[in-house]
Amino acid sequence: MDFINHVALNSRLLGFNAAIEAARAVEYGRGFAVVADEIRKMAENNAKSVNDTKKILFNINNKVEDLFKKIRDLSDVALTQAVATREIATCLQNFEAGTQIMQKISAVI
Repeated sequence: MDFINHVALNSRLLGFNAAIEAARAVEYGRGFAVVADEIRKMAENNAKSVNDTKKILFNINNKVEDLFKKIRDLSDVALTQAVATREIATCLQNFEAGTQIMQKISAVI
């Protein structure tokens, strides 16, 4: 982006210099003045495009950072759920073991 911005700035200066030289050439420089004006317009459009592109890239970068944050948050939630699931599984195993003991006791009674 910096390179394109630099080229646009140099093109703008080239356009101004060409306009000055066209003015010096008076009638013979009219055609050259048109070219100089178009070069300046092109340079201004390039500079605007660079700024617009920088804004777009900045917004994309912010959205990617937000996405990474959300992924980290979801990862934390998934880890928390995994721990809770293991705890539930352990409780169910303990409950099953207790139920089996109760069945044996009730069979004896």
